[in-house]
Amino acid sequence: MVGPIPRQGFFRDGLFLHPELDLGLQFPGGWKTVNQKQAVAAQSPEPDALLVLETQEPTGAIRVQPLSSSPRPAALRSKRASWLAS
Repeated sequence: MVGPIPRQGFFRDGLFLHPELDLGLQFPGGWKTVNQKQAVAAQSPEPDALLVLETQEPTGAIRVQPLSSSPRPAALRSKRASWLAS
């Protein structure tokens, strides 16, 4: 997802579009955004939120990695996201 080549992803007024991946993400006004070779990122103005999407080689498994060691809310602990394990 990257660079100055439009087919590799670009921003238009807070909207990230990636034609080759058929992906579009709308970010709230005021968020700082960046599109690099292997990632697209956005940070809230506060800054209390950060989103980073990275490309990786296919491995056949999806892995979720927490950003911090803080405990998850009880609502999230009690639900199993079975679709992540496929």
